[in-house]
Amino acid sequence: MSIQPKMALCGIAASCVMLASTALYAGPAPSDQTATKAVVHFADLNLDQPNGVAALYHRISAAATRVCGPPNITGDFYVSPAYRSCYFKAIAQAVASVNNPSVTAYYMARVGHTATRATSLAAG
Repeated sequence: MSIQPKMALCGIAASCVMLASTALYAGPAPSDQTATKAVVHFADLNLDQPNGVAALYHRISAAATRVCGPPNITGDFYVSPAYRSCYFKAIAQAVASVNNPSVTAYYMARVGHTATRATSLAAG
C-alpha cells in the first residue's frame, strides 16, 4: 500500500469517529487550548473481526496522539499529565462514539481500570 492511501485512511477526512472537546488542545502549553478534532476512517474495517477492531483502535490512538500534541517537553522522557489526560479522554470519546461492543471490550482490555475514569471524563 502506498503512503497516500495510508494517510487517507488515518488522516483527517469525512467519516464517523471524531475526537473533539474543548478540553483537548493542540499545543504543549495549557494556555494554548483550542478545540481540535481528527476524523478516523473505519468503513473499510470489519468490526466483527478482532483484527478490524485492533486496526480501528490503532487508528484512534494515532489520531489522539496527533490531536493532543507532543507528549513531553523536548529532551525529557517524562510524559506530561496534560498530554496523558488529553490522550485518554480522546480515546474514551472516540470509543464511545463508535458505540460498538467489540471496540468497547478491546478498549477496556487495553486500559483496564483507567477505562471507568476515562469514560466518565468523556461523558462529562
